[in-house]
Amino acid sequence: MTKNLRKKNIVLSPVVKWVGGKRQLLSDIVPLIPKTFSTYVEPFVGGGAVIFDIQPKKAIINDF
Repeated sequence: MTKNLRKKNIVLSPVVKWVGGKRQLLSDIVPLIPKTFSTYVEPFVGGGAVIFDIQPKKAIINDF
């Protein structure tokens, strides 16, 4: 596994408020994410709160 977290770009943030969004739960969700991983997979990206918060180097996202 590789270290995928780097210095955050504070300009990146969710652009829409999403129904069922995870923004208010970030303090509970982020500690559960492993410190190292090869690819972040987000099947329910919605407004993107988690991915914008952790800013992984490599990610697969969906919300189809």
